[in-house]
Amino acid sequence: MGGVIVAFTIIGLFSHIICALLPSTIAKLYGVSLIPYFWMFLIAAFAAEYRNAIIPFLKKYWWAFIFILLILKYFLQWDIQLSMYPFFGTVLLFAGLVGFSYAVPQINVKTDISYGVYIYHMTIVNALIVLGFKGQSWTLWVVIGVSCLLAWISTITLGRISVHKKKKIA
Repeated sequence: MGGVIVAFTIIGLFSHIICALLPSTIAKLYGVSLIPYFWMFLIAAFAAEYRNAIIPFLKKYWWAFIFILLILKYFLQWDIQLSMYPFFGTVLLFAGLVGFSYAVPQINVKTDISYGVYIYHMTIVNALIVLGFKGQSWTLWVVIGVSCLLAWISTITLGRISVHKKKKIA
């Protein structure tokens, strides 16, 4: 598995070069495909596969991962860009958030909106881009707020309706 992770990390690292070599339409399709982002999935799959060894470490040092992330991002302003995501920033954020969630299990969210946020966030990003709001830092908060609101609304309405109908079928 390690070799596959390294291979897709290298593909992500060279995605800008790959896109520059491809015709415009193919480059756009490549950019929205799974290929340049697969390294993130593989890192999470690796952590899930070896969770008995990894989770205790992440749980113990989650705060250090977040601290290092903040130093890299805001003080040093350095990272290795893979596809559209910074490599160390992504890995450190993953390690910090997963570690935090296991270190503080008392935080129990009753309504899980994570799937809804996943579904809606890029729609909001694209809408803001089409409206001309590109490269402005405040748009991050709009994306987060509107995505969470839409995710919550759809979870408490459509999500609960579908769960109810599923129970009737089963």
